[in-house]
Amino acid sequence: MEPVFVNFCTLNKKNLADMAKHTRRGARVIVNICSVLLLIIALFEYFVVYDFSMAFFSLFLGAFFFAYIQLLPRISARMTVKRYQVLYHAEIVSELQFFDDHILMQSEQSKEHIELQYEQIKKIIRTKNLYLLQLDAHLVLLADKAGFQNGASCGVFETFLRQKAIRARFAFPRKTRVVE
Repeated sequence: MEPVFVNFCTLNKKNLADMAKHTRRGARVIVNICSVLLLIIALFEYFVVYDFSMAFFSLFLGAFFFAYIQLLPRISARMTVKRYQVLYHAEIVSELQFFDDHILMQSEQSKEHIELQYEQIKKIIRTKNLYLLQLDAHLVLLADKAGFQNGASCGVFETFLRQKAIRARFAFPRKTRVVE
């Protein structure tokens, strides 16, 4: 049986950082709101209460959490790439084969072969360069928009996913729209 789509995606720093950034969006929003609240408290402490030490401390915490949550995807991606280099001495290239009834994920470097059902996909996120197929909080499959074989287009792939992964929630922002 031939796959309908075949996609190759290199798990490099850029792709892994993009994945971490988009799959942790809820936590990023919460930490950013807390950072803004800490900055407001710092301004209140400085201009109303005249407690400069508390204002400085609140300002420092707000800036620290904001910077941390912005850098976390890149730090996470760098650590993952280092782990792959130690284990496999090469970049991991994952191959996703989309059949009519299942998905087959293969990686020659790690010798993994995993068969997944479309019903297992909980969320599909479209970014500028990737499709992220999220199965749970810690398992995400990456499909590179430029990695389709046999001239497959992203628009046809999206239509296929909408037909097969009927339980999945689709997060397709307008700014990542695919132009055919």
